[in-house]
Amino acid sequence: MSAYRINIHTLYVLTSAATASSAELIINNLRPYLPVVQIGNKTLGKDMSSFEIFDQRKPKKIAYILHPLIFKLYNANHQGDYSEGLQPDYEVDEFSVLPLKAFGDTNDPLLKKALEISLGAVAVSTLSKTSSTLIQTTESTKGKAVFQSSVIRSGAIPTVIMEKAKSLYRFNQIKK
Repeated sequence: MSAYRINIHTLYVLTSAATASSAELIINNLRPYLPVVQIGNKTLGKDMSSFEIFDQRKPKKIAYILHPLIFKLYNANHQGDYSEGLQPDYEVDEFSVLPLKAFGDTNDPLLKKALEISLGAVAVSTLSKTSSTLIQTTESTKGKAVFQSSVIRSGAIPTVIMEKAKSLYRFNQIKK
C-alpha cells in the first residue's frame, strides 16, 4: 500500500464559502492519513452525491430532470456529515485586502497565512520574469522551506483573479 502514498507531510488547503464537493472530499478523506490544515472560511457543505436522470427520448416527452441523492460521503474513520460546511483551522477573510491579489501573490491573505504556518517564519519574496512567465519565490527567514508559483501570461498579469486555483502551488522542502 505504501506505493500509493503521496509524498507530502502536511496538506494546506485554502478555502472559501464557495469551496464545495470534490475539494471538501479531499479535505475530509485525507485527514485520517495526514495532517490537513484548512485556511480561509467555512466551506459550502456538499457531502452527498447524485446523478442526473432525464428523458433521453427524441423528442423529449418529459421536461423534468431528477437529481436523486445516491450516497453520503465519509472518510476511513467514518467521519462525514459536513452538510453545514467544514470549519477552517485558521479563519482568514480573503476579502480583507482589496482589490484581490494576482494569482500567486504572497500578499493574498490566504496564501500569506499558509506560508506563515508552513514556513514557520515571516516569508521573504522575490520576483523574476521571463518573457511569458512571472516566477515568485518565497523563502522563510529560517531557510526552512521554499514556496514557488509561476503565472503564465499573455500580455499583462491580471490584478484581480476571482477564482483561487491555489492547488497549483508547489511546496518543496529544501534539503540541508
